[in-house]
Amino acid sequence: MSDPLTAAAAAQDVRNQKLLSSTPYAGTHFESKVLPLTLDLASGDFTAEHDTALAALESHLRKRQAIAEPFTVADAVAALVKFRAAVHPNPAWRSTYRAGLDEFERRVRS
Repeated sequence: MSDPLTAAAAAQDVRNQKLLSSTPYAGTHFESKVLPLTLDLASGDFTAEHDTALAALESHLRKRQAIAEPFTVADAVAALVKFRAAVHPNPAWRSTYRAGLDEFERRVRS
């Protein structure tokens, strides 16, 4: 039997790739011709300057598309989060959950 958390993570990766491929302004690497900004998400480097530049880029694109209303955090959440039915822990996965938590804690401490 395969690890259920690995299967769930793989399924999430597929959903993430589908979302990224259908979103014209999202990807793992951003380079702006409007602002002096290059962002490589794979590097894990995301600073306050990146955040400010992305917000400015979003504002610029909204103005170009004649969208007067500001894009708020609530708008972003509504676009990205889909609420589904509650998912309750499966007691049969307890050892897998424990191993995942132990690995997470080990990485945080190292």
